[in-house]
Amino acid sequence: MTDCLLSPPADAVAADVDLDRARKVRDEVVQLTKDLPAHVPPRAQLEPAVAELRVYVEDLVCDVGALIATEEDPAERQTAQWLLGRDRQLLEATPAATDLAAAVHAQDMALCCRALAGLYERQTKGADRAPED
Repeated sequence: MTDCLLSPPADAVAADVDLDRARKVRDEVVQLTKDLPAHVPPRAQLEPAVAELRVYVEDLVCDVGALIATEEDPAERQTAQWLLGRDRQLLEATPAATDLAAAVHAQDMALCCRALAGLYERQTKGADRAPED
């Protein structure tokens, strides 16, 4: 697990995350788990996508953690901190005992990835934007 997941450095942002690929993998996981609990995908079908998604979530947790440290809006900062805490819990969770639990965990990670990517884009695009008059 990446060191910044434990305590993100305020001034370090990892290399740009491939958000297009992260979206594709995230959407694949959402598609595989969309019919839960009626249809549970086999763990073997989920594992490759979840392994790749995990890397994106780890990178986004590090990047968003560093970016949010400079956020001026306390509500935005608190929301991001809550989400980062939730993502750390997902990343540190022990492997699920059943296929259903593994699929729910994968779906949770995909949805958190969506939220993290949104925060990441808002923070990085916001830094490039000129102030509005």
